[in-house]
Amino acid sequence: MSQAELAKRTGVSRKWIYEFEAGKPTAEFGLLLRVLDALGLGIELTPSNRTADAAAATVDLDAVIDEYRV
Repeated sequence: MSQAELAKRTGVSRKWIYEFEAGKPTAEFGLLLRVLDALGLGIELTPSNRTADAAAATVDLDAVIDEYRV
C-alpha cells in the first residue's frame, strides 16, 4: 500500500504518514489507531511484570512494524 493510499484510508496527510514512518517522535494516539486499523493491525495490552530497569528500556516501533509488513 502506498503512503498516499494509507493516508486516504486513515484521513491524514501523506506527509503525516511519511513523518510517522521516519520516526516522528510524537503522534496522536487516535491517528495511530486509525493507521493500524487501515493496515489490519491492532494493539494488545497485557499486564507487565518487568523490573524498573526493563521498564526504562525503549521500544523500536520501526522493528515492531517491520515484523508485520507483508
